[in-house]
Amino acid sequence: MKIHPPSIFSYLVVIYSLSFSLLVYTSPTAPNDRPVTAIAPAAWHSPVHYQLFADQLHVAGLSTVMLQLPSCGSSNPRAQSVANDAAFIKKFLLQPSIDAGKRVVLITHSYSGGPGAVAAKGLSVGERRAAGKPGGIIGLVFISAFVAKQGQSLISGSGGQYAPWVIQYVSVLCNSCT
Repeated sequence: MKIHPPSIFSYLVVIYSLSFSLLVYTSPTAPNDRPVTAIAPAAWHSPVHYQLFADQLHVAGLSTVMLQLPSCGSSNPRAQSVANDAAFIKKFLLQPSIDAGKRVVLITHSYSGGPGAVAAKGLSVGERRAAGKPGGIIGLVFISAFVAKQGQSLISGSGGQYAPWVIQYVSVLCNSCT
């Protein structure tokens, strides 16, 4: 899969996110007490699309972790799912920082809002504190993201059918990958 350079939309997301994040994070706390920013990219994005944002967070003294989702650019897209991406986000994007006792802000964009919300379940600071564990998620940021009610999918929440353009696009995408 060819990765395209960041679009103007990506830069707008970066500017919006940076503004929000700096307002939330700027505090006189010690650098070791600052939260980690975990970024879950959108479906057709890779970490390169968020690098400008990550660089600015680094300049502000904040650490950032971001990884490409397994479903992005997969050689076998039919084997991918929201559940797979959620497990990946939890295991590789969130759990290492949280298990190290860090507080984490998870930023999701577009598609990753769904698997990001699933991955975050049970990892809040409050839930972990109640279990006698340090660290946890202190915030979720959804940028133009999809989020379904618990127990529902985006399909069930929108009348039970994909829009015609989704069927056509996914069909073309999957057929071109086989």
